[in-house]
Amino acid sequence: GTVISAFLLFAGLRDNWEEALEFFGNSRTSNGQGVTIPSQRRFVRYWEQYLRQRYAPERPFEWQGREIYLKNIRIRTIPRVSRFGANLYVKIYNMSKEKVFDSRTVDGHGKPSTGCHLRGSFRLARLDAKDHVVSLGVRVKGEFLVVISADTLTGSGERICWSWFHSSFLEQE
Repeated sequence: GTVISAFLLFAGLRDNWEEALEFFGNSRTSNGQGVTIPSQRRFVRYWEQYLRQRYAPERPFEWQGREIYLKNIRIRTIPRVSRFGANLYVKIYNMSKEKVFDSRTVDGHGKPSTGCHLRGSFRLARLDAKDHVVSLGVRVKGEFLVVISADTLTGSGERICWSWFHSSFLEQE
């Protein structure tokens, strides 16, 4: 579905990413829910962005990406992974699957810290009952993987979610 929706944009058969996804969903499924995974929907949006801004022979796309600075990640609605609370942490990997950041360390690269506790912490700033911000302060380039995990009293390393991003499609503030 993701590739077909991207092709619909490339071929000019749909005007924007939302129309391409809607057309695919309505054509392929009875409930109109074709591509539902957020990272796949985001890719189709990225693809439209690429086609509109960079698709021209005189302006080739930089697949290597541009270096950007990630200040923080906002996490909305953290699932309850344990009734006793959890130690939330973020890891970032480059395309070669090398770890480039770990929020369990003070500087992200080696010094130990207390981690990101859901109840008042060094790295996690509570905004309200549903939003949390994890400070990153890391430079990335090209494709990178963000993994959000949690340690609980009963276990460690439970992956909550993960997603791939590409620095060329992210806007710097």
